[in-house]
Amino acid sequence: MRNIVKISMLTIVAMSMAQAEVRYDVKSAKIEFKTKSTQTVGSITIEKTGTKKVLIDNYGEKEFVERQELEKRDSKENKMHTLRYINGTVAYGVDFEHKMIHRMEGYMGDVFGVIKGDGTNEEMLKKMKFKKTGIDKVAGQSCDVWEMKGGIIKQCIYKGLPLREETNMMGMKSLVVATKVEIDATLSKDDFKLPDFPIDGKKYTQSEREEMDAKDKERANERKKEQDNAMNIMAEAFKKAGVKEGKSPTPEQMKIARGYMENAMFPITKKEILKKIKEIPTLKKCFEKANNMKEAYACDPDEDFKSNKWGESEKKAIIKELEVGEKSLPCIEKAKNMKDIKACFPEDDE
Repeated sequence: MRNIVKISMLTIVAMSMAQAEVRYDVKSAKIEFKTKSTQTVGSITIEKTGTKKVLIDNYGEKEFVERQELEKRDSKENKMHTLRYINGTVAYGVDFEHKMIHRMEGYMGDVFGVIKGDGTNEEMLKKMKFKKTGIDKVAGQSCDVWEMKGGIIKQCIYKGLPLREETNMMGMKSLVVATKVEIDATLSKDDFKLPDFPIDGKKYTQSEREEMDAKDKERANERKKEQDNAMNIMAEAFKKAGVKEGKSPTPEQMKIARGYMENAMFPITKKEILKKIKEIPTLKKCFEKANNMKEAYACDPDEDFKSNKWGESEKKAIIKELEVGEKSLPCIEKAKNMKDIKACFPEDDE
């Protein structure tokens, strides 16, 4: 509940950073790779050889990357097996050594290829300081060659999918090259099956996991609608304030735009705050039972924790804030504009 009015307005700006739904220009793909790398650290040479399997479906909404490698470090050998599965906004990381899976909602981390962002794969490569230098063929598939300045990274890319990548930097040389490429491949849910390991300490059947993912996708779709609405409001606010396209707003224009956004967002903001307040009794019970930071975050991932610590003092502080928010319910229900809402949270004012 901390700084709830301020956070509701900052969210409008943050929404513009949402990742594009379509990552690649390929609907589906199956790709198999061979990998090899050599790294020198002082007098030690580390060599890795292995394979990588990549599955892409629905233009990158689903992405499955499995690697198996053998690492040689002097006379020692170490086998490594990793798997990452992205399903929309959910990501799974498989730890084969400890036979466990970590699940992350709202995933915005690394992906296999070069995502399109707000434009094209090529535009994104140019932003990353790559330059197109030619055309090549890998495993029977034509691809465009892109090099980073100085030639430290060289990739052959087909519609956002790197089919070959050569790296030579900071004492490390590596080559990842496709040996088999199938574009527009037919895939089923069994292709994306995960090992039968516990997910964050609990066992789930595949159908239960798919149900969790579906619910997260539903929430993500709702957030997308809110993002689109917020971006439209922001664009209209800047227009009303007289901000020219491609120009940054002046302090006076920003003040006008902020006022417009606050008024336009008032119905949504009021609804969201009332929803949060009505969740307080459940949140209080959850925080009271929380014994560590992980359990506290599980109660409310959106809570603005002051530190990454959890103890009796942190628990009491959050519960006290929740109680203050609970008492503001009658005031929020009567609010007719953003000025009224701010008056309900005087401690949030700068």
